[in-house]
Amino acid sequence: MQAFRTMILVLAVVHSAFAADDTTQFSIKLTGAYLEGYGLVLRWAHSSPGSWRVCNYYGYKIERAVFREGVEGGIQWTTLADSLRPQSLESWRRKVKANPTDTLLMVAGQAIHGKVNPREFSIKSIQDKSAELSNLYAACVLASEYSRDAALFAAMRFEDASAIAGEHYLYRVSPNTVQVTGAVIALAAKPTEYPKVIVDTVNEGERKVELLWKRDIYKEFYSAFNVYRLNERKQ
Repeated sequence: MQAFRTMILVLAVVHSAFAADDTTQFSIKLTGAYLEGYGLVLRWAHSSPGSWRVCNYYGYKIERAVFREGVEGGIQWTTLADSLRPQSLESWRRKVKANPTDTLLMVAGQAIHGKVNPREFSIKSIQDKSAELSNLYAACVLASEYSRDAALFAAMRFEDASAIAGEHYLYRVSPNTVQVTGAVIALAAKPTEYPKVIVDTVNEGERKVELLWKRDIYKEFYSAFNVYRLNERKQ
């Protein structure tokens, strides 16, 4: 009886640790769509680390339709990519060698291709594996947010270089599996106007200068800020 109860407990933990395997929780969310120098950029994220891992294996399908009011015939989807997956380990190594200062590219590559040490089957090992998968996904998302190459190589960014400024499009990002629900977004292909960051307050102290600005104003446009200093000391 004791062994039977232990087995029930293990099964309960497995279900809890991998509850995201419920297909209703596997979905893609488009987090950004904007026109810039590379074309019309699509960015996305997942509802769970499990969803991300599944799509890394099966790949994504990217589709586009031109949206015009009053045009008969319904929406006509055009496939832009039918098997978008993370780049291979060898391709990643070549890219890192060519860009040795992009540490975020390395982080994303480690999250996707890094070796995972095998563990003995136990309740704790299942919990540890679940936490490890969450950490790997978080690292990949963070790297993709701040590095274009990391996002492209991790298959979490797509650039439509054929988009025409002024047109209205529908984009659909869907996985090549029924396990994950895709996402659709409608937008006009026009350049985004980014506001200039204005420093509101400057506090000068001993060997320190503090710059303050209203972050909430810019949070829809910028993920982070670069601060530069000009040394105007006379030679």
